[in-house]
Amino acid sequence: MRSTTLVVLLGGWFAAMAATAQTVSSRQEIENLLVKPKSWTFWWEWTAQLAPSAQASKGSVEFFHRDGKLIGRTTHMVSGNCEFEVGLRNDGFTWELCGGYQSPRSSINFDRADLKFPFKNVDILRKFWFEPN
Repeated sequence: MRSTTLVVLLGGWFAAMAATAQTVSSRQEIENLLVKPKSWTFWWEWTAQLAPSAQASKGSVEFFHRDGKLIGRTTHMVSGNCEFEVGLRNDGFTWELCGGYQSPRSSINFDRADLKFPFKNVDILRKFWFEPN
């Protein structure tokens, strides 16, 4: 009976370690994808549509490392630019739209199947889409 208990406990421990490794791998993959292109074009729009329309607002953002953190910097924003720390998640990241458009931190999801907009949030009325440049 003891060996069965030990096998169950070790199996659970190995499963937890594998899940932790997957979490790190997913976050690392997302970080690598964000910093790979020189910049990203992002759109935001209050809409029920799943893709940005011709009326969507847009800007540019660059992602880079500084002091061991992932940083985003908006560029080409009419109302001003800013830097912000990116919060990596297993399935995307969080960011704060700034440059005169102050808003709470927003969740952006990674969609591996979407080559045009791999990062987006279309689950809310104010939607965001990121396209690599």
